[in-house]
Amino acid sequence: VLFRSIHFIKCGNSDAILLEANGHFGLIDSSNPYQYIQNEVEHVQIDESIGEVNQWVSDPDKSVQAVINYLNYLQVDKLDFIIGTHAHSDHIGGIPALAYYFVDENTKYYYREYRKTREDTTNVDWANYKYYLAAVHSMQKKGAYLIDVTYQEIQFNFGDMNLELLNTDIDPDELNLGENQNSIVTLITFRDYKNIISSGYDCKR
Repeated sequence: VLFRSIHFIKCGNSDAILLEANGHFGLIDSSNPYQYIQNEVEHVQIDESIGEVNQWVSDPDKSVQAVINYLNYLQVDKLDFIIGTHAHSDHIGGIPALAYYFVDENTKYYYREYRKTREDTTNVDWANYKYYLAAVHSMQKKGAYLIDVTYQEIQFNFGDMNLELLNTDIDPDELNLGENQNSIVTLITFRDYKNIISSGYDCKR
């Protein structure tokens, strides 16, 4: 009997979306970093003196700690893949912590090449590039297989589900908007059922 499930893990103002198929697990996004997390592969150093904004969350239920707790509850040993939709800390900021516990050389990390958007030229510095690098470096250090989806048509099967990654191109006009509009979108197909999942918002497809 084939088993599949989609879990939406609410973490404050963001979600982490867990796909389950026959004892295997994949994750879309990771939620916020947690101020008091004990173990991370690579820590993000925020320099507030140059205007960077600290994105740590002090409430574990609104952070990656909630995701870790949920995965432990389900007795997840390893993630088959992680999709980092875009470079906001509430979506990929928890990846260094998740990599510490749930990533090995068999894990795949899907991400899109970082390009500066309008957000990088505003008065508020969310340190998007630092969180992007921390996620990529953490996966590298754990030996994961990194897949830059930029300009690629990516499809793969997960159990009896088919996953297709959309919005992988880089449109110069979209860079004038922001990270949310440039999120990777996941189209999940199972038989005649289709569902588009993105934990970002305002995606163009």
